[in-house]
Amino acid sequence: MGTTIYGLNNFKSIFTGNMDSYGVHIYGDKVQKGKEKGSNLTKKAKVTEKIFKDHLEGKKGLGIIPIQKDNTCRFAALDIDIYTKDFKVKFEAMANHNIPLFAFRSKSGGLHLYLFLSEDVKVTKVKDFMEQFRVLLGLHQNTEIFPKQTSLIEGQSGNWINLPYYNVEKTNQYMYDSTGEEVSFEEAMSKINANLQTEKKLIDFFENLPLSDGPPCLQHIYLFRETTFRNEYLFSLARYYKTKHGDDFEQKIVEANQLLMKPIEDEVELKRTVINSHNKKDYSYRCSEEPLISICSKSNCQKRRFGIGGTEVSQLSYEDFIKYETDPPYYEWIINEKSLRFFSETEIINQLQFRVLCFRELHILPTKIKELNWVQIVNRALVNIIIRKVEESDDISPGALFREYLAEFLEKRAGAQNKEQILIDRVFKDEKIEAYIFKPKNLLDFLFHQKQFKYFRQTEIQDRLRRLGGVPLRYFINTKVKNIRVWSLPISALTKFVGDESIEDFEIEFKEEYEDEAF
Repeated sequence: MGTTIYGLNNFKSIFTGNMDSYGVHIYGDKVQKGKEKGSNLTKKAKVTEKIFKDHLEGKKGLGIIPIQKDNTCRFAALDIDIYTKDFKVKFEAMANHNIPLFAFRSKSGGLHLYLFLSEDVKVTKVKDFMEQFRVLLGLHQNTEIFPKQTSLIEGQSGNWINLPYYNVEKTNQYMYDSTGEEVSFEEAMSKINANLQTEKKLIDFFENLPLSDGPPCLQHIYLFRETTFRNEYLFSLARYYKTKHGDDFEQKIVEANQLLMKPIEDEVELKRTVINSHNKKDYSYRCSEEPLISICSKSNCQKRRFGIGGTEVSQLSYEDFIKYETDPPYYEWIINEKSLRFFSETEIINQLQFRVLCFRELHILPTKIKELNWVQIVNRALVNIIIRKVEESDDISPGALFREYLAEFLEKRAGAQNKEQILIDRVFKDEKIEAYIFKPKNLLDFLFHQKQFKYFRQTEIQDRLRRLGGVPLRYFINTKVKNIRVWSLPISALTKFVGDESIEDFEIEFKEEYEDEAF
């Protein structure tokens, strides 16, 4: 496993970074779990060819700072504390999907996954690429990413990473192939040079992967086909497919399930546990639960079309939708397991009040969803709407209050003893035609001035009277007043909302505060 001048120059050009400072690692004894115990120091001095050579010859361990003085870099790495052979599965998957990272055994027996570039790329962009690789590979959020810094300030060196192939003749810090076997130094240099990346290549790589427009955590499981939280994964994946493919999401979920190493064998169970739930309600991704939470990358997820919190997929779960049949009705929508109440259809339709309540109750300000998507969410909620009756005696809605005041106006005030008393603003109960006769102005004065009832405008009061069977007409009083403009309301209309009690026995209990309080 020796090296040549050509190999040395290759090694030096591949691991270029801040060449005005470097790290030195003095190798020591090993302790538990293979963790190598040694000492580290940072030197502010030029990195020379001799320093690289000393590393390869096993004289002094070399650490290079990836970030260059102009805040660009030519290589980056993920530092993974894995000390078993379980990572072979990752190697195979990386090879299957042509993931352009190179795996090296670290000095402690863990893994360093390197990205090598053929051009200088801004560190901020490279760190973003490495974060995407982290989630793609299903690595924990605490996984170290090199470069550590996004920029260097005056006098700052940056964090260094210990390079592979220390003591190249007897090294334990070698490259792995796709089967987990050791790769020689010269072969490693050749492989790296043949697969140097550019910014454009990396952008194209991520864009061409399956689920590239969906949450990165779901993408990882889809590509690696393995999770101990199978049902939870499929549940969130159904959210993605439902948003992207509409009604075709069912077949997509069936196909994704079959790709898993341990799929749900019974399609009936798959339909019952995953598909049926999404047919009835609109859930969000379960970001706060496994298997998503451990490998979450919120910043990358938000950039994707069907990621969390964008205009396509809300971070909200739209659960039970309930209509209470008051007058007018009001609605309760269970969102993220909390109850939001709406007192008009408009509050739901235009999203404004919906977002206000999310802010107030859920401490979330959701992005306004595209109109077409919002209509689909609301329509799905309406298909599965739960209707709840409200007893007349329990109804304190404006409509119920209007009916109580109307009953009081018609029955509990001093009534007209004859037709002529209609002229002095009383209500006459005409037994011949079985109707109440009254002047409309008297009713409006009673509602607006005596009762301070401000919920309905005159036109809505007129509409409600018509719906109760009321009609405007010219009424004969006597030979002197042959016709007067009045309203007629059937006596039976009052019994509809009073119940089976007789009108004579009907009493209304009013609280004084009702006159000044809005319900």
